[in-house]
Amino acid sequence: MRNKRKVICAECSRRETKCTNIIKNVLGPHFDDELRKDIGEGYFSILIDESCDVALTKVLVVFILGLAIIYFSSNLGKIVSTFLSIEELESGSAENIVIGVKNALRKFNLKTEKLVGIGTDNANVMDPLKIPKTSDTKWLSIETSVSRILSQWEELKVHFETAYMEEKCLKAKILCELYNEDNIRLYLLFLKPILLEVQLVNKIFQGHDNDPTRLLKELLLLINFLKRKVVGDDSVDVLYSDFD
Repeated sequence: MRNKRKVICAECSRRETKCTNIIKNVLGPHFDDELRKDIGEGYFSILIDESCDVALTKVLVVFILGLAIIYFSSNLGKIVSTFLSIEELESGSAENIVIGVKNALRKFNLKTEKLVGIGTDNANVMDPLKIPKTSDTKWLSIETSVSRILSQWEELKVHFETAYMEEKCLKAKILCELYNEDNIRLYLLFLKPILLEVQLVNKIFQGHDNDPTRLLKELLLLINFLKRKVVGDDSVDVLYSDFD
């Protein structure tokens, strides 16, 4: 009977569309289920690689994420590596890659708690975000520095805590204490929108052939914005009041 089945399968011929549907809707789900059972509740690692493909759909560019998995096979009794899934992404951003990985893990009922390793392509040459240094004209560049620090506040706090605990570095200790001060973070959060407005007005003044009337209007708007942020009293006219 088994030999007859082999002969039948060998003589079976299908065109591209039918063959694709058989693989996608019959064989694919079967092997996915077999892989899901073989992994079970065991620990695993994944290898991921992102690419672009213009041939998958009629969309101009499609971002795809390929995933392979390394795990201990209960059927074979050894560690194996095999293809896991291909996920389509809306873009190649870090957020969409994470979404693609989570979708693949969810499809195979894999828990992130069991994930012990991730391998990525070219991760060793990626540069982390740098904290911009303020220029000689500090008020022109401090907005970029403040925004970057606030966006990485928790990560920087953990980094300097770890550096202080492991290396006993004095600078790391000082920075660790600063990043644990909530009032400093609140102060920077208060400054951020103010610095952003100042930066925008500064860029307008750097333009060529500016209309003096518009420049005056932008300055007055900035002053009134600062008044609402700092003074908070509409009865005070900051243009004519003496604060000394």
